[in-house]
Amino acid sequence: MARPQLSEKIKQEIIRLWILGFPRDDIAQDTKTSGGSVNNVVDKWKKNLDKGEADILRELGKLIRSLGLSPSEYAA
Repeated sequence: MARPQLSEKIKQEIIRLWILGFPRDDIAQDTKTSGGSVNNVVDKWKKNLDKGEADILRELGKLIRSLGLSPSEYAA
């Protein structure tokens, strides 16, 4: 039996959490998906970007999170 498609809202949340540096299993738990689904969403998103850009965004997100800031606070 095929799994239902993930909504765009869930996919966006997966990408947001991944950019902020959260581990795959935490993202899967928070979005009520599987680790494989998280990998698939992130891999598909990365294919639409230059891989270097995706990695830079993730490193920036991890830095923001380690400083205890939200993305909106960092942008201000």
